[in-house]
Amino acid sequence: MPPEVRDLIGSLREQGRTIDEIVAALKALDITVPRATLGDWTKKIDAVAATMEQSRVLADALVRRFGDAPESKTARLNMQMMHTVLFKVFEKSLGEDGDSFSPQEAMWLSKALDHITRAAKTDVEFLARVKEEARKEAAIEAERRMEAALADAAGEAKDKALTPLQALERVKAIYRGEA
Repeated sequence: MPPEVRDLIGSLREQGRTIDEIVAALKALDITVPRATLGDWTKKIDAVAATMEQSRVLADALVRRFGDAPESKTARLNMQMMHTVLFKVFEKSLGEDGDSFSPQEAMWLSKALDHITRAAKTDVEFLARVKEEARKEAAIEAERRMEAALADAAGEAKDKALTPLQALERVKAIYRGEA
């Protein structure tokens, strides 16, 4: 099936069109696709979409639990999808007689798991860098606010001196971003 036809079918499915409506739309464009072929194609699309939705839901749950950076969400989604694929490959590799992977299949699985582990490590390192950068930016902003407040306080000191309690309250307000 040409990519243009697949794209058109996908677009019509996204609009909620039925298989019969899609067949009619294709016929109107002088494109002949057997209904059975179209049905098989849409089933595959729907199955992939359902799997992707499951992975997205799992990734969203992980992100809510461990962080919400968009890059982190994407990385976790990719890792979850790879785990799902590997699990399905593993399940299918176990035959009726209990046979397991061939040495080459075991090597490929091991390599895939290594890549997932590296991706997870990279994701953790990325989150740590993001948190450190946010901490540095917050410290710079707090210092800027403190300096501005001290300059204001110096001007006020000419009129009246602050008590230690007033100075402490002023610093707390700066820290909270209220001054």
